Amino acid sequence: MMPEKYNSLVERIVKLHESQELNEMKSYLSKNAFETEGGWFTNNKFHEVCALIDKKLGRVESIEYVFDTKRKETIFTLWKAKYSNFKDVVLWQIIFDNDDNIFAMTVDWGEYNFNNEG
Repeated sequence: MMPEKYNSLVERIVKLHESQELNEMKSYLSKNAFETEGGWFTNNKFHEVCALIDKKLGRVESIEYVFDTKRKETIFTLWKAKYSNFKDVVLWQIIFDNDDNIFAMTVDWGEYNFNNEG
C-alpha cells in the first residue's frame, strides 16, 4: 500500500499541470529529471504537455492510487485519473527517487503518451 504522503503529493503534481506552474513543479523534481535531454521539464515542453492535457482531457476530477513497487533507487507508482472531458481512465506513472522527488513521469490516455523523455 502506498504511503499516505504520496496521495497528496501526486494530487499536487497533477494540479500543477492543470495550472501550468512549472516553477513550483521544479521544487518536486529530482535533479536527474532536468538532466534528461529532450525531457518535458523544459519550459516549452511542459507548457505544451499541459495545454494538450487541458484541451483533450479537461480538468481532473479524481486521482486514485493503483500500484507501486520499490526499486533499488526509485519507487515506481501508478495512478488512474478521471477527467471532465474524457470518458476513459488516464494513467499517470510517476517514479520517485529515494528523497521523494520526481525522477520520471508518464501520462497516458490511449492515443497520447507523454513522458519526460520527450
